[in-house]
Amino acid sequence: MIIAIEYKNGRMKEFDTSAFTTTNAMSAGDRTARNVLTELDLRLDLVDKVGLRLDFYWYDATPQGQSIKIDGLTDSMGNPVCLTSASRRLGTSVLLCSREGIKQISRIIVQRANGTANVLWRQGSGDWLINGARFEAQRVLTYTDSNVSSTNSQAVFVFKYMKELTHRCPIRQSATLSDTLLQPTWRFRRRRQRTTRRRWEQSSSTRPSGRIQTILRPFRFDR
Repeated sequence: MIIAIEYKNGRMKEFDTSAFTTTNAMSAGDRTARNVLTELDLRLDLVDKVGLRLDFYWYDATPQGQSIKIDGLTDSMGNPVCLTSASRRLGTSVLLCSREGIKQISRIIVQRANGTANVLWRQGSGDWLINGARFEAQRVLTYTDSNVSSTNSQAVFVFKYMKELTHRCPIRQSATLSDTLLQPTWRFRRRRQRTTRRRWEQSSSTRPSGRIQTILRPFRFDR
């Protein structure tokens, strides 16, 4: 994770959690520990109270008596297989920008695995501090234009589609969503099979009943 802080006076600070750090930064105090995962918690919710803080946690894979049983998986002797449960440990906390320093920033940028995001910035005549994380969540939910469709508009479309689908093809109340989506296919198949059966009956004045049952059996639906 890379965190860049831009100030109103033109200064810029950049924090990189991967560069110039040791591989055992979290577990250096315990030689027997094995850090398999590091958790970074950027506390944007505390900006107004303490400033911008980054908390670290890490997960120790050293066997400590705790294990998780894997269902359906056994060893060569037929015994259940268990995995060691990693323990979440406290790491450290870094104050990237104090509460007073937040008043002087113009923007904070965070580079994550899925791209770069503006997590904080100032805007408007009142020099308001905008929480970019909350703003982005609301934008995805509500903003729609000619190129972008919001999550809410997509949900409304799916709801109307499912409502119309249920009206045309009544289904059991206990049916799942997958059953609902498959219902038109089943209905079309039933209609096509009934038409095929009707044409067969109309074109054959004399037909061996056993032969007809054998041919139509794969197309029958009992549910």
